[in-house]
Amino acid sequence: MVTKSNRPQLAGSASRSLAVAAMILCVALSGWAGGKTVVQFNQTNGQWPSGPLVADAAGSLYGTTQLGGTFDEGVVFKLTPTATGGWRNTVLYNFGTNTQDGGGSLGGLAFDSKGNLYGTSVGGGSSGAGTVFEISRSSLGWTETIIYNFTGKRDGRSPDAGLVIDAHGNLYGTTSQGGGVKCAIRIGCGTVYKLSHGSTGWTIRNLHSFLGTDSSTNTFDGAIPLGALVFDSAGNLYGTTPAGGLYNYGTVFELSPSSNGFTYSSIYSFGGYSTDGAFPSSSLTLDAAGNLYGTTWENVQGPLNGSVFELSPSGGTWTETLLYTFLGGTDGSQPLSPVTLDSAGNLYGTTSQGGDTNNCYQGSCGTVFIMEPNVGGGWTEAVLYHFTGGSDGSTPVAGLFNDGSGNFFGTAQRGGVNSDGTVFEITP
Repeated sequence: MVTKSNRPQLAGSASRSLAVAAMILCVALSGWAGGKTVVQFNQTNGQWPSGPLVADAAGSLYGTTQLGGTFDEGVVFKLTPTATGGWRNTVLYNFGTNTQDGGGSLGGLAFDSKGNLYGTSVGGGSSGAGTVFEISRSSLGWTETIIYNFTGKRDGRSPDAGLVIDAHGNLYGTTSQGGGVKCAIRIGCGTVYKLSHGSTGWTIRNLHSFLGTDSSTNTFDGAIPLGALVFDSAGNLYGTTPAGGLYNYGTVFELSPSSNGFTYSSIYSFGGYSTDGAFPSSSLTLDAAGNLYGTTWENVQGPLNGSVFELSPSGGTWTETLLYTFLGGTDGSQPLSPVTLDSAGNLYGTTSQGGDTNNCYQGSCGTVFIMEPNVGGGWTEAVLYHFTGGSDGSTPVAGLFNDGSGNFFGTAQRGGVNSDGTVFEITP
């Protein structure tokens, strides 16, 4: 079973070199024309990014790291394109500035209509159960404000994923633990929550507490959500859990607007088969026709390397189709990130393992891949880049950002200076 503890871990320490304290390199990615390493993190400017990037209207990129920075609690960073074709890295905020400001941000950031950034920290806060924070611009620079401290009770604990924002400025997210109810795995298998802003501040509402799988009570709910949520045009929310469900291999769930707020339903339970997949750990991607795309970390029966799947709605039900099963080795394995669509309907994503097993110093550093729909049906997968674990990075676990001009940006959790991680660019 996949839990937070057996994802690629984000803690640890290596010896640091003061000579690289201010190093930000832009170097060519070997073997792929048009690609480059945008930033190598070096603990001072951050360490171990695992969330996706988000861009503003000017083309600057924003993200978080789990550790590093002034207090080694992680940072919020901004990458600004320069006139010479490079990028300038600026730390907007160092977590650990005070005892309750959070730290260890695993998810990405989200912009509201006013240009404020919102994110989550998996730990810290007044109860040590994690936080939701806001980064806002002022005349003095950027200011961080904790807008909610999780208590670990009914409101949840450990918000691993980032947030989505609706047209009214409400925030939606998941926690991987807590919930205030006993589930089959532990006391509290996670929540879906909503944060609303009013005259007295922010108010949280628990939209669902996950129950896990317990056949003795005929309970087949999901458990331990790790990915962010996604909205469709009708205001429905969709997400995944890597545990629970009918076979205990994970679920896809939906929250539909109703007179009482939202109605929860589990729309698919993974069976772990070679035609099915198991342990979906990331968020979903929605196309214009309402189809959902995602990845599974493993296939329990058959190849154990993970897969890409599609869920299609039809008459109130959903049909799952396995689009591709990874082969391991140079093809990559164990995708922990969502896929990204381009305007032609191609899917892009990363695998956290596999790749160039001959040149990667760790033996398995991950890949960037593309999947193209075939005329007449089916999909063709190709690897765009094999990470080497050097200056280019290794172990990408977040989704790719499409800038709309054919360029894709992402974060690699490891590799780079002292294996502190990188930001990379791929131009297919």
